[in-house]
Amino acid sequence: MSVFGASHLCIACCDINPRYAELYSRDYAAKFSERNVLNPAAKLPFLRKPTAVHSMLFLTSPARLSLELLPSGGEGGATRLGYEPVVEVTGDLFDSLSEAPDTTCEQLAALLDRPVRPLGSGAFRCFASRTEGASGGIKAIALACADVRASTEFWTQGLGLSPGPEAAGGARLSLRSISASWGITLLLHPAGHAKQNMFLDDEGPNCLSFFTRGHEQWREKRMRHGACDHGEAFTFQAGSKDLNAVFLRGPSGELVELLDYA
Repeated sequence: MSVFGASHLCIACCDINPRYAELYSRDYAAKFSERNVLNPAAKLPFLRKPTAVHSMLFLTSPARLSLELLPSGGEGGATRLGYEPVVEVTGDLFDSLSEAPDTTCEQLAALLDRPVRPLGSGAFRCFASRTEGASGGIKAIALACADVRASTEFWTQGLGLSPGPEAAGGARLSLRSISASWGITLLLHPAGHAKQNMFLDDEGPNCLSFFTRGHEQWREKRMRHGACDHGEAFTFQAGSKDLNAVFLRGPSGELVELLDYA
């Protein structure tokens, strides 16, 4: 298998502090932060507006997907193809959401087999799925795909996620891991527009990061199954750990980072 756990979701925002305050209220806490970190040459092609340095804040929460907050370049928004968090909320809160379900909600509800509604309005889209238990944070990640079939092949045969039910023109994929926070459900649904490449400084959730072992040995397989814009590997330090990393895109322009301990 190419990947064995989901590391985190990258979210670019014009101001990190308010976004952190919002997430802190939802049981996320800062694990570490970095300032004025040099951007390696291998990372620059995946920035819409390349800069020499960047800052970041890494957040964790028990049994939930970790998040990395990054500064945005002011591009992107709700009309851009991108990753869309699906947050699990209790019935009372779900019933209080006033925005009516749209076509995407209907597609995601068919894949999750539970009601889904838009959650708030802002620089990027996110959704709420109903639960009768306690709120469980991010339930899944939705991805609007220019080509659902090609993206399904990339995520399953190229990266190793497990295929699941198909409905409403989309597909539900999953990755089970030894840690609850490393598992992920990915909901692929039709975008209704052509391929749009994601960049690390696009406003909103723009990159999914995964743990892997020996990512270079899987490179040819990923390329056979739809990987494109495959970057070169580089080494960096996150917190106190040395990591090898590589960025690549899938056939719908989805941005992926692979991490391997150095």
